[in-house]
Amino acid sequence: MIFRDGRDTTTLPEPLDADSVSCWHCREGTRCHTFLHKTSRSIVLCLILAVTGCSSSILTVLSRGDGDTYSYNSATVPFVSELLKLTVCSVIALVQYRKDPTSISSVRETWGKYAVIGLLYAIQNNLAFVALLYIDPGTMEVLGQVKIPLTAFMFARVFAKTYEKIQIAGLALITGGAMLSRAELVECFWSGEDDESVCKSAAIGISVLAIMCCISTFAGIANEYLLKSERNGSLFWQNVQLYAATLFFDLISALVRIDRKEKTLHSFFEGYTWMTWALIVNLAVVGISVSITLKYADNVVHAIATALAMVLSMIFTVLMTAYVLNVHAVVGILFVLLGVLLYFQAFGGPRQESI
Repeated sequence: MIFRDGRDTTTLPEPLDADSVSCWHCREGTRCHTFLHKTSRSIVLCLILAVTGCSSSILTVLSRGDGDTYSYNSATVPFVSELLKLTVCSVIALVQYRKDPTSISSVRETWGKYAVIGLLYAIQNNLAFVALLYIDPGTMEVLGQVKIPLTAFMFARVFAKTYEKIQIAGLALITGGAMLSRAELVECFWSGEDDESVCKSAAIGISVLAIMCCISTFAGIANEYLLKSERNGSLFWQNVQLYAATLFFDLISALVRIDRKEKTLHSFFEGYTWMTWALIVNLAVVGISVSITLKYADNVVHAIATALAMVLSMIFTVLMTAYVLNVHAVVGILFVLLGVLLYFQAFGGPRQESI
């Protein structure tokens, strides 16, 4: 088609990459000046995940009450959250099916695949508890940021993604800044009296953490691949298949950790408060938001949102308590924010060289 101003849509080039916009504005290697479509969508989803993720951290702490331990069985929270997500997605999928029966695909080819991903997510959740037996939460939080470059690497390999140099610099700043901002929480492994036992404990904990990061990254990439394999399929029906599988494995984990002498409904929900239910609802919102992000953005955006959520949690802590940030934390936060701006190239200028 040839427009009156001379534009010929029959000769438009292919989209530049996964972040570019396939419209006529993107000619001559420049980003679409309307700043719409995938780039702006990814930023919005990233901010939503960051805010909801920050809320999860805050609600988790508040759900403890006055003590340092949980008054409820923490293994039941993921199960109830998965049940809530499954219920919501089932209702929406049913409504979509009544309007368009073709939106619901057959489960014969995909159910087993989602079951494997659900199992991987369940293993990841349990490995987190194992890792915390050998290393402190601060060390786990800092070293866990390695998942950002790992996710970017696996995403590039699976989806043939090419990153601009400025985006690679942004990912490096986000990873380094996230680690630096929480460095003060890392306990010194070498300060114990028995250096050999401390070293062995740290090695086990770090090894478990590395396995957990690999499983989490692989599950996320596989989930994104399945979600995007059916472009016209119902996202909520895809979620139903995943949540049903995850729910089964979370139920097993919850039942194992409940007192064997009191495996009743009362013991399952014992210690629940309104703050616990708020946490469950928030986790359900986070889970559905993640699926939307994987469907319409990618895993890298999800990883960036996780680091951004950690920064927002620190800022909230400073505003609500007497906690004072040190120099390392301030520099780390600035690195993360700068890295996010670089990755998304919010200035909307000319595109950089890709590698």
